[in-house]
Amino acid sequence: MPLTIDCPGRHTFTSRQMRTSLGVSADSNRRSAIARAQAAVVQDLANQVNSAVCADGCIKQAGQTNAPAPAGATCERKWWALFIVVRCEATANGSVTVECVIQG
Repeated sequence: MPLTIDCPGRHTFTSRQMRTSLGVSADSNRRSAIARAQAAVVQDLANQVNSAVCADGCIKQAGQTNAPAPAGATCERKWWALFIVVRCEATANGSVTVECVIQG
């Protein structure tokens, strides 16, 4: 069941997503994990906003999404089969506020 926002009213959606990247290059895996985490937050927030509805008589107006790239990623070297690979993990946070305003 979708979230119904009061009319008039507002609701702030938040998201926290973690993503990993695995490969041989620490730098590219770090960048990839950061980008994946940020993209996951943006997508999750869009899904939350799209599934929310306003109470009767109002229209939904989403504010700007605040989903900055994570400041960094944690990387570690691991043995994988016969190779050493680098596994990087990044966590991103974001938010967006939706307002329901009276039509007309």
